[in-house]
Amino acid sequence: MKRFTFLFLTICLAIVASHCSSQSKMMRASSASGQELLQAINAVRAKGCNCGNTYMPPVKALQWNAKLEVAAQNHSNYMHRRKLLTHSGPHNTTPADRVKAAGYPWSYVAENIALGQPSVKEVMNSWLQSVEHCKNIMSNKATEMGAALKGEFWTAVFAAPM
Repeated sequence: MKRFTFLFLTICLAIVASHCSSQSKMMRASSASGQELLQAINAVRAKGCNCGNTYMPPVKALQWNAKLEVAAQNHSNYMHRRKLLTHSGPHNTTPADRVKAAGYPWSYVAENIALGQPSVKEVMNSWLQSVEHCKNIMSNKATEMGAALKGEFWTAVFAAPM
């Protein structure tokens, strides 16, 4: 009986450790993707680009903000659970609602979302082909950003504090 109990506890610990390890790897992957995305966005902002037929001149680099990352992660998690690409969150929350809930007092907020792109390069190409997403990236009103990935659901939040 003692041997069975020991074996059972060992299996349980292995399952818990495996789950925690995969959660930790997922969080590190999302954070790494966010930082890579920040670099890619700042490279475009430094050069300027065309958003549709509108030339957007170079603008200042964005800074990373952990509260905006939380808002982005929460939204990517929500979309992943629902299997739905949407700017509306639980109870029809808006990007501004989610940023406020994350504790960020904002004067400007914009959000880009995407589904299915396997890399930062591909999600950037998608957003730059979309006039509104491109303009969010190039907005001179934004000074900070946070971003996250859950499964294949991307969220980038652009904002400026009060």
